[in-house]
Amino acid sequence: MIIQKSFSHISYTLEDDEYSKLALKMISGAAAHNIIKPVTTMNNGRKRFMYSVRDLTQISLLSSEMDEKQAIHVLSSYKDVLNRIEAQTFLKKEFLELDTDRVFVDVKTGDVKFIIVPVMTHDNSGGHRSFLKKNYDFISAVLDKLQLYEDSRLCFMHDMCLCISGMKDDNPGILCELEDLYTYLISEFDIEAYADIKQEDKRYIESSQDELKEKDSKAISEIELHYDGDYGTFTFYITKNSFTIGKAPDNDGALSMNPVVSRYHLVIEIDGDKAYVTDLNSSNHTFINRMIIPSNQKVLLEDQSVLRIANMDFEVRISA
Repeated sequence: MIIQKSFSHISYTLEDDEYSKLALKMISGAAAHNIIKPVTTMNNGRKRFMYSVRDLTQISLLSSEMDEKQAIHVLSSYKDVLNRIEAQTFLKKEFLELDTDRVFVDVKTGDVKFIIVPVMTHDNSGGHRSFLKKNYDFISAVLDKLQLYEDSRLCFMHDMCLCISGMKDDNPGILCELEDLYTYLISEFDIEAYADIKQEDKRYIESSQDELKEKDSKAISEIELHYDGDYGTFTFYITKNSFTIGKAPDNDGALSMNPVVSRYHLVIEIDGDKAYVTDLNSSNHTFINRMIIPSNQKVLLEDQSVLRIANMDFEVRISA
């Protein structure tokens, strides 16, 4: 499974992975405010799940310090999502993303939001033990942001995490400790109403997000190339500084289904607030708004233009 992160979304493109259609249906129909619903698309014949994270802040990017009330709210929200998963027959805890880069806070509502990906991969195929390890890593990451532990529940969990961190993976007692940590979370934490979240906590989260936005306010954050034609409907999401497109499978954007596209057809480059396209001496050329562009020369790529790659027209959308 290929995971890509941009300013506005996270996408999971399946390779040889299996996914649960029933689990996907349950996630898509969930009424929970703390679960990000996926949108299913196709990318070069592969199924892709996309989760919108626009205006959300990653927990990992919050300030290095977090107060107890925020930590309790995060853990209570996490426990609530686990309860929802347990209540559904076809959902598995192993589907839950617990990397703090993929757990978010909504500044407007204060809600903590989680991603559930209904795919069995090498990372989550280890069953309950594998999940318990992910659970420990997530709780540890949240508690590591605290300077003080005055709440008795947080103190106890911190001590449990310290105990686990000092044990080797082959220690026969580690599984019991991991299980105890999970059981304690489920028994002691309940979701709190947003009204109980202090206004200064919102400002704390808000300021962290504002700092990140201000830093790159003028730079291009993402380019979308949207195609709708004889080869289906799909979109390339470009967030890296250099993005190659061509027929060869090792391109960032592979168009292996089209024989008239060259193996390495073009490259798109982002330089601050500008984007450029360079045709890599392709056989059937590259066009912008129906005008052929010369090979091996950078040409400005603008928002709302049409980029033709051989015989495929892509709508260009550029976001700052």
